[in-house]
Amino acid sequence: MSQTPSPLISAPQLAEHLGVAPVTVLRLVQREGLPAHRVGTGTARRTYRFDITEVDAWLRARDSGAQPMRDAVPHGPDEFVATTLAKFTPDDLRRAAEVLRALADAR
Repeated sequence: MSQTPSPLISAPQLAEHLGVAPVTVLRLVQREGLPAHRVGTGTARRTYRFDITEVDAWLRARDSGAQPMRDAVPHGPDEFVATTLAKFTPDDLRRAAEVLRALADAR
């Protein structure tokens, strides 16, 4: 039986759910790795939407003492790469891969 995905909510809606200011939600995305989905096209791609089940799971993981990968101190090239990549959203990484493919094809 497949599960229906949760509807995506805005930063102000998530802030209300968490009992924090909307700016805190955005800081958590940028600095702590709060799961977020970028929506829109062009400059509107800066708009985040949140899946409440993903956010709640992320919060439970943090409360259990699990350290997010981005907080780890890198010890060697593999950990440096993993820590660096953890700072980007999947959409950011997908766009970077598209740019790199286009550059490789242009050569």
